[in-house]
Amino acid sequence: MRFSVSSVILGKGRLSSARREDNGDTGFILDTGGALVYKKIPAGSRQPLFSGAQTISYADDCFKLSQGRLERRGGFTYVPD
Repeated sequence: MRFSVSSVILGKGRLSSARREDNGDTGFILDTGGALVYKKIPAGSRQPLFSGAQTISYADDCFKLSQGRLERRGGFTYVPD
C-alpha cells in the first residue's frame, strides 16, 4: 500500500473506494487498466487475501452502496443493483 497526496495504491491499482459489507466482508474498488474492479476480503480471513476481481464500472471513481453504486464521471450518477 502506498500513499501520495492525491491517491492510495493498493496492490497494483489505485483505490477508488472501500466499504465494509453487512456480512463482515471488506470490499475494495480498484482502478486497474482503466476498469474499476471490485475485490473483497472475506470476513474472518486470517490474512488480507483478495477474492477474484469483478469489473463493475468504467467511470473515474465508484462507490459501492447497499442497493447499488455511485459513479463519478464528470458528475455523479446512481446505478441501482
